[in-house]
Amino acid sequence: MSNTAQAEWSGGFDLSTYYTDDVGLFSVTRRLSLEEDPTQPIVDEPDQGSDFVYEPNANISWGTENNLGEFVMSLDAGGYIFQDHSDYTHGFFQFAIEQELAENTNLKLYYDANSSN
Repeated sequence: MSNTAQAEWSGGFDLSTYYTDDVGLFSVTRRLSLEEDPTQPIVDEPDQGSDFVYEPNANISWGTENNLGEFVMSLDAGGYIFQDHSDYTHGFFQFAIEQELAENTNLKLYYDANSSN
């Protein structure tokens, strides 16, 4: 009995920087985009202040083939770090497993977590 195993690793990191004159509105719109729910209302409270915002993001994935087909595990983590208004800082963590079962049929499991400062 002979089996060949091959695995592929990939990863990346990026950092974006923003300046906003309304930290409240910036924070709310980024949280909604992370949760991908455009039906939620955006609450805008004026005079929340201005700030620089840093958005680090890191990801790593591992893929291999097994008897069923392609198997992939991935991690994605990032957040929004407010320089002077740390109460608005928040982050996210996503973990995914995907197994190919047949042609054009995949089983996907996701775990999403969001955190606030």
